[in-house]
Amino acid sequence: MKIKYNLKNVHIWPVTKQNENGSVEYAEEAIKWPGAVSIALDPQGELSPFYADGIEYYTSNGNNGYSGPFVSAMVPDEVAEKINGDVVDKNGAMIENADAPVVYFAMAFEFDGDTSGRRHVLYKCSLTRPRIESQTKEDRIEPVTDETTITASNVYIPALEIYTPKARLDKDKNATAYGSWFETPYVPEKKTAATQAQTQG
Repeated sequence: MKIKYNLKNVHIWPVTKQNENGSVEYAEEAIKWPGAVSIALDPQGELSPFYADGIEYYTSNGNNGYSGPFVSAMVPDEVAEKINGDVVDKNGAMIENADAPVVYFAMAFEFDGDTSGRRHVLYKCSLTRPRIESQTKEDRIEPVTDETTITASNVYIPALEIYTPKARLDKDKNATAYGSWFETPYVPEKKTAATQAQTQG
């Protein structure tokens, strides 16, 4: 795939448990987030060189995940309630809870491309509240979107024995994994000799 466009198919799963080893577990049912417009996440952390003997002796890679804006037509009520902690009263009004704890979640989405779709998952995200914004009607109506900041942190992947903030898969790879991408957050698997041969062959 050489180009990508058209963000779509946004699904999120609240984190239900954070394990001592840094791995996380998720709710079984996804929350769909329709109306995705754009996402632009910048990497957090930087390369830190260490100098000795007059040379760059060692460089550490500070991968602290990603952070940036996610724009959608509107934040769904289910997201406001289950992620941001809003409370629904008996009349159906959404009441913002100033003391709501942070609820982490996995977030999967898809980009179209020139040859195939590319699907992504961010394993441990947090979400800011959207700003309150609208405008009066004029001759030309410009829809007002909701913008939030997504921060994606690292989680531990036991099968690979690494920490990571994300994974991605193209359509021309494993059809089973690709087809079930939005059923549950993707669980990475360790390569075996057989899968290594298939990849090379």
